[in-house]
Amino acid sequence: MPKYIAAVESWGDAANYLDNFLNKSFEANPIEIIADTKRTVWVNSVQDMVDKVLIAAGGSKIWWLVILGHGFPGWQSVGCGTGLDPTDTKHLYVESTTGKLAGNAEAELKRLKPVLAANSVVSLGGCETGKGTKGELLLKTVSAALGGVAVEAATNVQRLLAGYEGEVRRCKGNHCLIQPASVFQ
Repeated sequence: MPKYIAAVESWGDAANYLDNFLNKSFEANPIEIIADTKRTVWVNSVQDMVDKVLIAAGGSKIWWLVILGHGFPGWQSVGCGTGLDPTDTKHLYVESTTGKLAGNAEAELKRLKPVLAANSVVSLGGCETGKGTKGELLLKTVSAALGGVAVEAATNVQRLLAGYEGEVRRCKGNHCLIQPASVFQ
């Protein structure tokens, strides 16, 4: 059965919000089972996220993967909060010198391809992650690493409530569009 998985950085606002929302302690269990087809994993890096998402999928296809953490145009935190990570293992962004995902992100994300359904959606939940040319480049690059599935992110500040606020950019391969969040929800 297809699964919905939320990967939440185990740092700061995202973890605190979702922990309070679920009224559970993420430290006690790295994979929360919310319902039979819904999982929440608490992550500290891109590799940690991929490892835990693969476990949480349990052999089933994932139809929606949500990555919650801080963000800014063209950048999504996966464990480093609002700070920059000199190891390039705790965020997703495209290096300006190479045009590729920083650190080990591309290799790690490729490991998810076998568990993503053909019509999967990957949502990056950081503030302004999908904004501007940097946001579009990140979404296209992540989509390519994941085998061409749809990748989306908001273009404005988010408040970590259910769903996006404002406009959302969605890219599937090199094809992108921006629409109000209500179209995608």
